[in-house]
Amino acid sequence: PDYHFSSRNILANMLNQKITSDERIRLLTLVSNQHSLDLYTSSDKSLIASAATHGYIAYYDVMPTVFNRSRININISLRSITSGIPLRCIDIMGAGGFLMSNYQPELAEYFVPDEEFVYFESEADLMNKIQYYLTYEDERKKIAYNGWRKVQECFSYETQFTKIANEIMQ
Repeated sequence: PDYHFSSRNILANMLNQKITSDERIRLLTLVSNQHSLDLYTSSDKSLIASAATHGYIAYYDVMPTVFNRSRININISLRSITSGIPLRCIDIMGAGGFLMSNYQPELAEYFVPDEEFVYFESEADLMNKIQYYLTYEDERKKIAYNGWRKVQECFSYETQFTKIANEIMQ
């Protein structure tokens, strides 16, 4: 009851969710038509018919293993997220997975593109980079390792709590 959203905010949120959903379905269908794609979702599995769909899996127990063992983990951020690093990106890299994401300014600010993660800018760019990194496995593994190392060094709970404590003490 203490939160009030205007009709405009509610409509914008609904549109952002719909646009993101359509974009994810379009991109993942495109990928799954050319490459094998495993999709973990509780959504309608028929939306991406050419993907190997699996149900929901435990995020803290099983998902890190999926991130680590997947050759490429694709992040497609919600359209409403215009800044910040999506937690999914940190989770993927923190599990030692290779991250390919749509562009987010802060992601490129804290991580080195093509050295610690890879971003795509269009459908064609996504498909070209998937093909490239499936072909050059050593380079893909090196990027995944570099992303994992950066998360361990800069985004651990210990590091973040130290930063917060230092800010408070100033």
